[in-house]
Amino acid sequence: MPDAVVIGAGPNGLVAANLLADAGSALEAVAASPLGRLGAGGRADRDAGTPR
Repeated sequence: MPDAVVIGAGPNGLVAANLLADAGSALEAVAASPLGRLGAGGRADRDAGTPR
């Protein structure tokens, strides 16, 4: 069982998760990404025609 759950894995959620992990916490990060990935808002999907 995790010590903490980070809800929202955008830039701020990923930083929070990183800080908790560095402090030794067992954690789980969850996000409502349509792609099923953490941090998906910070990625470009070149197959969808997103500008480079």
